[in-house]
Amino acid sequence: MKIQAKMRLTDSLVLGAHRTIEQAILVPEVAKAVKDFVKSYGKSLLLIGGIAVSYYTRPRATTDADFLFSSSEAAPDRVEGFKRIRAHAFLHLETHVELEILDPDFLGISETLYAQVETSAVRVAEHLSLPSIAGLIALKTCRLSFQDKADIDNLLRVLEQRSKEFSIPEWDVPHEKVEAFNAFLKERC
Repeated sequence: MKIQAKMRLTDSLVLGAHRTIEQAILVPEVAKAVKDFVKSYGKSLLLIGGIAVSYYTRPRATTDADFLFSSSEAAPDRVEGFKRIRAHAFLHLETHVELEILDPDFLGISETLYAQVETSAVRVAEHLSLPSIAGLIALKTCRLSFQDKADIDNLLRVLEQRSKEFSIPEWDVPHEKVEAFNAFLKERC
């Protein structure tokens, strides 16, 4: 059962990083693959995952890129310069970097959460947006892997440097994930 989650964090303003999206991608081959995918696809894309976290926090190395689409039907079947290697992945033919093509069903998130993340997204380049910090936290709360917890902690640190009082809009996160998130916050203190 899903409920409207109320998490108190922050994100009253888009708290942009002090770097470009290119500076957030540490591995040159990944940067090339992302640039080529954005150019070849030619439509608006939402980049999530480690690269999005690196835009807001201290960059960390990641060897792939994750793009979020509204549905599997909205995702491209073919992109010039890339080969489909799985239902949810393309391989950049030049660098051999894998690009994940994700959607709400694949991630196990609601369409409402997807819409919230997309609506709060920050445009960082032509045809390329990233979730807001709050949107990233909401997405990562839905999985809460070890890396997701580290990413959330880093994102929260960025927010804490800017404000003592946090307020996040209501995100459509499953109740059990909100409870796990709250437990994580208690551990974090």
